[in-house]
Amino acid sequence: MIKRWAEQFGLEKTREMALENNKIPPQTVRVNTVQATPEEVIEMLESEGLEAVQSELVPECLIVTNGQPAKTATFEKGFITIQDESSMLPAYALQVGPEMEVLDMCAAPGGKTTHIAEKMQNKGQLFAMDLHQHKIKLIDETAKRLGHTVIETEVGDGKRALNALALKNLTASWSMRRAAGLASSSENRTSNTPKKKRILHVSRKSNWSCWTRLRSY
Repeated sequence: MIKRWAEQFGLEKTREMALENNKIPPQTVRVNTVQATPEEVIEMLESEGLEAVQSELVPECLIVTNGQPAKTATFEKGFITIQDESSMLPAYALQVGPEMEVLDMCAAPGGKTTHIAEKMQNKGQLFAMDLHQHKIKLIDETAKRLGHTVIETEVGDGKRALNALALKNLTASWSMRRAAGLASSSENRTSNTPKKKRILHVSRKSNWSCWTRLRSY
């Protein structure tokens, strides 16, 4: 890898990149804004002996400078979740809000899913899918701890769901869609039912980056 970098960027830039990648990243947590404000959470952490400052980039991101936030009562009671600051940016890119209908196609372990729920103010419908049952369990556990009730999880292939849901009524019950195998069309909305903005979220992860694709219909 270093050899490829040197060929592409030169030795000096490669040295800078290598040194930057070896730095220990700051310890960050995300405030569950449905339950509390960043200022309130900072006080909670301070009462437990931890020091935290608010990020200048993401308002709900706190940089914790000492201790283990995952072992605090603040964490256990659902006021915070552990998440890297860069992983908080996709929820902003989605521009979600209350009463929207959202599909997270590759949702585990649930960090971005629960952030989306918070941006929706825990109002609307948020469907979270993953290929593996044990990963779905992680999403359910996190959502329960944070108190998010809009998240409905399902084991399945997000690509199939994307094609099926484009033809389906997203306000139908999740259990009905599951029984139909996410493959059949459903009845159209009645004319007197207001339409909601629909957003399909695709999350792709690698060792280096995370992309978010939006599709509205």
